[in-house]
Amino acid sequence: MINLSKAIKSSLVASAILGTTAFGAQFITIGTGGVTGTYYPTGGAICRMMNKEKKTTGIRCSVESTGGSVYNVNTINAGELDFGIAQSDTAYQAYHGEGKFKDKAVTSLRSVIAIYPELLAFVVTKKSGIKKLADIKGKKVNIDVPGSGTRMTTEIVLDAFGIKLSDLALANELKSSEGPTMLKDSKIDGYFGVFGHPTANIK
Repeated sequence: MINLSKAIKSSLVASAILGTTAFGAQFITIGTGGVTGTYYPTGGAICRMMNKEKKTTGIRCSVESTGGSVYNVNTINAGELDFGIAQSDTAYQAYHGEGKFKDKAVTSLRSVIAIYPELLAFVVTKKSGIKKLADIKGKKVNIDVPGSGTRMTTEIVLDAFGIKLSDLALANELKSSEGPTMLKDSKIDGYFGVFGHPTANIK
């Protein structure tokens, strides 16, 4: 595994223009990630805590499985989600109109709480011969699904190292949670993932 020095935090984000309900129960939805990832159970834990107090607060919380950080930010901005979990670098770029959000800043985005620190990891097999990032040229690599925070961060890091997706023998677009199985089956040489460590994905 290559740990890349890209420190990130996952945060719960929302729009500053989130509406409130004056009377009766208020229903909110938290966008998370894939059901096999970390964001989905994290969102579930937050909702369980909120729902324990629903008689007092009048707020009922539910979780939605989504495509991840970038999707959550865009869907919050579209008014289709109340809250979402996102990597801090994704939220930063969205607010400042950088990277994937160039010329379309989401200035109404607000960070509600920081949840846990994450790192971008690149996991490889010993037989792949990959010892540094430059070695991935000509290799089969999983770069995660479009719309995920992992995908966005991976593309930023590869660009910083002067590596294009066309330099890879295969740029696979599946969730990082599928990485271990793909490695075991020799379908890929390595995969990227943004994880809170320790993670069962790598252990």
